[in-house]
Amino acid sequence: MSAAIRTGKPVNRLHHRWRPTASIAAALVNHFPHLEFPYLDADHTHGVHSSIHCFCPRHNLFTRVSLICILSDKTRYACQMCALEAGIKTRKAGGFSTKQYIGKPGVQSGIFRAVKEVFNDAVWEHTMRCGKEIDVWVPSINAGVEYNGNYYHSTAIQKDGKYHAKKSLLGQKEGQGIFHVFTDEAVSPYLNIVRVLQMSAGAFTYEPNKRDTISVCDPLTAFEFYKEWNYIHPKFVSEVCDTHIGLFRRGNLIAVISGIRSFKKVLRTSTRLYGVPLADMLKAFQIEVGGNCTVWADWRNPVEVNSWLNSPEIRYIDYRTPVGFHLDSGYSIVYNSNSDLATDTMLFDCGHHVLSL
Repeated sequence: MSAAIRTGKPVNRLHHRWRPTASIAAALVNHFPHLEFPYLDADHTHGVHSSIHCFCPRHNLFTRVSLICILSDKTRYACQMCALEAGIKTRKAGGFSTKQYIGKPGVQSGIFRAVKEVFNDAVWEHTMRCGKEIDVWVPSINAGVEYNGNYYHSTAIQKDGKYHAKKSLLGQKEGQGIFHVFTDEAVSPYLNIVRVLQMSAGAFTYEPNKRDTISVCDPLTAFEFYKEWNYIHPKFVSEVCDTHIGLFRRGNLIAVISGIRSFKKVLRTSTRLYGVPLADMLKAFQIEVGGNCTVWADWRNPVEVNSWLNSPEIRYIDYRTPVGFHLDSGYSIVYNSNSDLATDTMLFDCGHHVLSL
């Protein structure tokens, strides 16, 4: 993992209500002795008007709170579970000034910590101009991660099939990239999620090498590589895709595309370097399956989509509406809709951009 990218807001010590960080730290501990403030140095940029990240070790929850609301006793809790245990059931109740005292489940906290280690300016929750919220936001790369818990984002609570696609579309209109992650895909320590964010920031750029070769890749190697460098439905690669083409350098895998031979479709793409020759890999895939193929790039991963869109010789065809996945009784994704485990509850992705040579 690379060192943190220092791209936060400039500190304004000339602000008329500036207080030394040590003084602020003492006041925070006095107000919330059970909480931690791990990013106070980076957060404390604008005096009492700074927005501070708080962490509750007991419930493994982050939240972001206005410092002035804490110091003026307008915010009584900075943890969702602590507030609920005290009988507070709404975000605006009994003297609680903002929604920011409400946190999110521990998985989102883990993703935030992992992203924050690399992108110092990452913040907990960001509201777009359209009013929609992104869970983890990195201003320096204009992109963020939306953690979509399977249950709360499924038809079980009436999320329509275009819910996630609409959010990505709104983000795109504002020039913002949103990486959508479902429960099954959020695996600690979340390095694959961090890597795609780094790639969107321009890291891991491909440089052609005469030793590079393109050939068929065995399923297990493709699956293990995909888990490391992408996050979308890794089981889909092992349980559904039957054809894999890899780009190798000295025997080491650089990129892999996976698909279904009988459908002549590439459905999954994973690369550890941005700008690999995807068109050449698609040509090899077509030779292997014996016909022209289409690529279905998953919009939940903007790096995957942009890698294909920016590849020479690749032609854009169309956008296809979201695909729904059945969930089992425990709200985990079932990749085979004919399985006895599948229920009527469904979880929809953001749709796909279809491309070809």
